Order: sequence, then structure tokens, then C-alpha cells
Amino acid sequence: MAVNVWDWFAEGYYHVNPEVRKLPHMFHDAWDRNETDPQQCNALLMSARSHADALNEPWWVLFFDYWRCILLWARLDDLHTAQKLGIQMTVDAKKPLFERHPLVPRIYNQLVSIFTYVDPVGYQGRIMELMAYLESEVEIDEDIEYLLLANRANLHFALDHLEEARDWALKSLDRINHRAYYSASAYSKLALYSYIRKDYQRVLDYVAEGEQNAREAGRRLIICEMLAWRALLAQIRGDTIEAVRYYAHALHNRERIGTTPTFTYHDIVCDYLELIGKSEEALELRSEQLDTLKPSGLVHELCECYLMRCRLLGRMGKLTDVDITDAINAGNQLLHPTSYHHKIAQIKAGNYDNWWGL
Repeated sequence: MAVNVWDWFAEGYYHVNPEVRKLPHMFHDAWDRNETDPQQCNALLMSARSHADALNEPWWVLFFDYWRCILLWARLDDLHTAQKLGIQMTVDAKKPLFERHPLVPRIYNQLVSIFTYVDPVGYQGRIMELMAYLESEVEIDEDIEYLLLANRANLHFALDHLEEARDWALKSLDRINHRAYYSASAYSKLALYSYIRKDYQRVLDYVAEGEQNAREAGRRLIICEMLAWRALLAQIRGDTIEAVRYYAHALHNRERIGTTPTFTYHDIVCDYLELIGKSEEALELRSEQLDTLKPSGLVHELCECYLMRCRLLGRMGKLTDVDITDAINAGNQLLHPTSYHHKIAQIKAGNYDNWWGL
């Protein structure tokens, strides 16, 4: 079994050099802010990296690069920079110096995540190659095994293969031994799957599990998402008072987070707003989401947002040729936009169902 990165990390607390002993503390000081103040987190990670470089500690330099890469695409919506850094790290990971670094499998897996967020259809071949390499050629620990399963679920969701996505999410739950941080992510995917399938009781069950695990792990973004789910589900069953209460909780938690909410959060809130007759607010939220996504490099999510916005406009009776053209232009950034253009064609034909074809 491969050395777990956190076992290696813990050794830093007992290093003979007192300056090296500062590095684990510097990481925690930075990462504790990743959801509440990602800009400050980024600055602190860069400072820690510089300190490690000055100490001639290349393994620690790679460690801080890895977490900064995650921060860039997952919190700062800067996939352009994250992709460059991710590719550079895979190059570095092949050097003899890093051959035994426990981060190497995570670095390859992170590139899978980045390609999935950029363009899962266009990069599907590259993604599958990376996954196959990890599973056959690289010694992996339990964490990486879970992350690979989670990435398979993410990929199948992005490719609209919902049954496969559900199966991989369930497999990931079986493998993580009730670890709260990872369980919260799996329950998030399963809740969305069940919602698309209109199995609202199962959504509620997954939301309860997801919220409990997210709170245990301190995952604010997923807590916010789960509260939004509770508001939407309460409204669906006609409990307006409870829906308003949970929606207020979701907004309160959203205001305390210093980064962009999950894509699913936007879907949930827009559905809730539309359900209570506030489609204009839902449209405003979609427009704000587009403004965030346009410069981010998150091409897949940008295109999905355009689809959702066009469908909403269609249901409102406000869809124009300009809206369709903007959506088509966004899709032209994809390497293989055929399936996306097919969805646009369905919208032009008057099919405004958010989950058409799923």
C-alpha cells in the first residue's frame, strides 16, 4: 500500500529543522480559510511555498502547489491558471526526485478533475487514459481509490450517464468507511440523481446524510447546498413555512462563504424561486452565475448554465434569438460540441425541461 500523504505530512511536525516544522502549521493556517476567504488562502499558500523553496524542500513545494491548484479551480474559479499548474505538476511528478512522493497519484487525479470541469466530452479520451494509468501503474492509497471513484461519478454526471454516475457514487460510499468529508460529496451527487428521477423521499434521505457528514467535516459549501435542498423539498410538498425557514438558513450560510456556491446550489435555488413564482429572481441568479463563469475557464459549467438560462427564459416566454446565439457561441469553446448543439436544438424546438434526455 502506498504511503498516505497525511502520514508524510505529519512527519513535518517532528522535523529536525524548526523552520520545516512551521510548514504544516502554515498549511493549516491557509487551508482553514479556503471557503471563507479563498484570496487570503491563496496568498498564504504562496507564502508557504516560498518558505519551503527557500529551505530547499522540493517535496513541500510540490505539496503547496497541489493545494493551490485545487484552490484555483474549486474556489477561485480560475481554471486557466489551475490547468497550467496541473499540467506542470504532472511533468514534475515524473522526475526521479518525486518518484516516491505520496502526492503523485493525487496530482494525476487532479488533472482528471480539471479536464472534467473544462470539457468532459472533448477530453474524455485523455481522462480515461489518466484513470487507467492510475489504476494500473501507480501505487495508490485508500484516499486516492475514493477520489478515483468520485471522479468517475463526476465524469458520468457530466456526460449525462446518470445511472452510471449513481452507481459510481454508491461504490465510493462503500469504499470510504463512513469518512465524513468524502461521504458528504457522495451524498450530494446521489441527492441530485434522485431529484432528477423525481424520487423526492430519497432526495430527503440523502440530504439528511449529506448535511450530517458535511457538518461533521466542516464543509460549508455542501451544508449550504443541503439547506437549499431542504427548502426546495419543503416547497414541493407544500410546507411553505418550513421552506421559507430553510431558504433563509441557506442564504445566511451563503453570505458567510467567501467563494462561489456549487453549481448544484444554483440549480436548487433557481428551481425553488421558480416554484414560488419568483422566476425573475431566478433569472437574475443565472445571469450572475454566467458573469462568474465566463472568465473562469469552466467551459462545461458555463455551457450548462447557458442551457439552464435558456430553458428558464423559454418557460417565462422571454427566450430570444440573441439568447440562443449566446449559448451557441459558448458551446463553440468545446472540443466536440455536437451533443451540446443537440440540446440547443431541443430548446429551439420548445423543449424547456431542465432535465431533458436524462
